[in-house]
Amino acid sequence: MHNIVILGAGFGGLRSALRLSKKLKRKSEYKIILVDQNSYQTYTPSLYEVATAYRGRALRTDATELDFEENLANSSCFSLSTVLARHKNIQFLKDKISNILLDAKTIEFVSGNAVSYEYCIVALGAQNAFYGIKGADTCCHTLKTLPEALGIRHKVESAFSKAINENKQVNLITIGAGLSGFEVVAEMAKHVAHLCSAHNNFDRNKVNIKLLEAESEILKGVPARMRSLARKRLKQLGVEVLLNTKVNRIEEDKIILNDNTQILADVSIWSGGVAGLDLFKKIGALPLEEYNGRISVDNKLQVVGQRGIFAIGDSSYFFDQASSRSVPATAWAAEQQADVVVENIQRLIHGDSMMDYEMRFPGFVSSAGGKYAIASLYGITFSGYKAWVVKRLIDLKYILSIYPFFNGLGVWFKELDLWTRND
Repeated sequence: MHNIVILGAGFGGLRSALRLSKKLKRKSEYKIILVDQNSYQTYTPSLYEVATAYRGRALRTDATELDFEENLANSSCFSLSTVLARHKNIQFLKDKISNILLDAKTIEFVSGNAVSYEYCIVALGAQNAFYGIKGADTCCHTLKTLPEALGIRHKVESAFSKAINENKQVNLITIGAGLSGFEVVAEMAKHVAHLCSAHNNFDRNKVNIKLLEAESEILKGVPARMRSLARKRLKQLGVEVLLNTKVNRIEEDKIILNDNTQILADVSIWSGGVAGLDLFKKIGALPLEEYNGRISVDNKLQVVGQRGIFAIGDSSYFFDQASSRSVPATAWAAEQQADVVVENIQRLIHGDSMMDYEMRFPGFVSSAGGKYAIASLYGITFSGYKAWVVKRLIDLKYILSIYPFFNGLGVWFKELDLWTRND
């Protein structure tokens, strides 16, 4: 039996498993082993919705807060047992990776188990990059998992309750003005409007929402027209944007800048970028990109200097010569890379030459609070409700790529109903 081991069930990993399952269904000598420490896939594009979910009309009046949070979880996490039910040649292994023995072609797990591989795909994602800023990892909320998203929601609502009881201001600070930071701060502004209304029309002027960015512009890397629309939208939402603002350290209730200015913070959210997992540093002979510690791959998406092991998505670092930029840490990039790796594994099995990976960049679609989004796709930039519809159709496209058609449609409609009621 030949094992193809896929580490991580995120966008790239799950897509690789499903594609290989179809491609190799007549090759019973190959077993696909999908490994993840969770029994579900977190749909990360929905986490900002969870973090800012206002209950409103989303449930019947007798439903509990636990009922509401279960709805939030079901709309942002997809059961792997359900997704994989039809794919008999995929074995799911719930475990956490402790080491990859490259020479022995073996994966070791925290449980003490181990599995050998002929081919391996590393799709474990990334971790938050804190750039050595003291307190960033301990005093800030991050937004990569469902518990983290719920934690933000609880902290914001707690801050509001305290402000009402003590007749004080609420300070909500997001650090990092990339796409993730922009989405969460825009949705937070809409969430605040709901909370103010719910708490006897609490004065919106007592709520300070700030977005801090160390660079001279928000949304670095997106088209200029999209940045302009994003700036305009944040101004409409009452978000204060502080550019060229470098953070020195972060404490529980405040952020201290390089010039010693202090910014009060009831809730601090860190959205400052990603870095390679600490695990990668422990693996001997694994080549890592110097700046952020992600795995260096060649133009076939193989790990540099290795044979039969690939890295994709946020775990990998690939510099695209054609565009003179590294591949961004986005879902579409992970899925593109998954398709190339699946093809290359097939070619290796048949003894054929592997294909090169070429980055195909469709553009960006970013939620911007409520039923409003900003999009720049194939050279066309637009905003508003139409862009929001496009974003929801992208959600549908992804859900249908992992679920049977009618099951996927049901999942999407439930998600759509929940999010639109909360907007």
